[in-house]
Amino acid sequence: MSPASLPVPGEVDNSNLPTGTRGGEFWIPAECDVPQRPGWFYHEDQNDKVKTPNQLFEIYLKSVGRGGNMNLGLAPMPNGMLHDNDVKSLAAFGEKVKATFSDNLAAGATAKASNVRENNALFSEKNLFDNDRYSYYASDDNVLSPSIEITLAHDQEFDLIRLRENIKLGQRIDSVKVDVWVNGSWKPLASATSIGSNRLIKLAEPVRATKLRVHLYAPVAPTLSDFALFKEAKSDFKFDQADRKKIAKDQLNIISGDKHSKKAVDNDDKTVWEAILSSQKFVEIRLPKTELITGMSYMPRQDRKIKGVPAKYEIQTSIDGKEWKTVASGEFSNIRANATEQSITFDTAQEAHYIRFIPNEVLSDDKEFSVAEFDIYLK
Repeated sequence: MSPASLPVPGEVDNSNLPTGTRGGEFWIPAECDVPQRPGWFYHEDQNDKVKTPNQLFEIYLKSVGRGGNMNLGLAPMPNGMLHDNDVKSLAAFGEKVKATFSDNLAAGATAKASNVRENNALFSEKNLFDNDRYSYYASDDNVLSPSIEITLAHDQEFDLIRLRENIKLGQRIDSVKVDVWVNGSWKPLASATSIGSNRLIKLAEPVRATKLRVHLYAPVAPTLSDFALFKEAKSDFKFDQADRKKIAKDQLNIISGDKHSKKAVDNDDKTVWEAILSSQKFVEIRLPKTELITGMSYMPRQDRKIKGVPAKYEIQTSIDGKEWKTVASGEFSNIRANATEQSITFDTAQEAHYIRFIPNEVLSDDKEFSVAEFDIYLK
């Protein structure tokens, strides 16, 4: 193989992403890229939308917990510093990870496998609990679906199961099933389709048990190096900045819309209002009464389509619905690739009974417009 064709992170063969290559020579972990905020760049009005420690932990389970790398994108402020909410959330996330995985509830457990390779202590079930990622349990070559019965030192409550293979010997295990001993019989508890270097299985709710059974399935002799149990640590983290006050959605009336316009104010970002804007080319919303408003937000459609999504906008307000003034205008940078909620804050609070959203430039046909949700913010 020439140096130019050697696999490296970032060089991807899309044809085998869902499956990998059976018998391949290289193991390259997946990379999970995710921003700490709704998008990749800093916006002041998103300071209360930084991902919480619990949200980050969920991403951790689906990236690191599936053998990948968690690549978290941070957005510094214009002065080059991170906002306090970003820093505090990251610190609390680190504390949550440390607290969760500091106490292995399977420590001191004993195990009995249905088969041990050559009955050799080198491949014993004890290797599952020795904190060495490269010592391992293995079965004989002709035993491709062994089971391991595990007895904990005492009953434990847990909601996370960690399994690891000796990745130096390749990713061998196709799937795994875990049973729990309940009231004198085995009951299914969890399953996964692959293990690799690291697999974290989150249970739907905590379970208390003293005995578990692991079934391994592989096309060659499996090599399991680790079995551990944990309880997810709680996080009561709160941001310093409270959520902005909004007008209730059922109080907003889209008077320029058709019978489907309520999809834009139904508190469901999975629904989409698609409209054809005629000569007016604006969306007019009537508030329940004249209010002092500080801004609004536009949530683009979440179905990965760009039809009717605006790239540039203008916001006008009116007290009587006759005289209008422009209070904000701009563009939604990178909305084509980053379809997140776009928050617009006015320079000063405005008295208004009516508000117009004008899509000045649309990613598709200029006559088309689409929106998942509108929100209007009060002072």
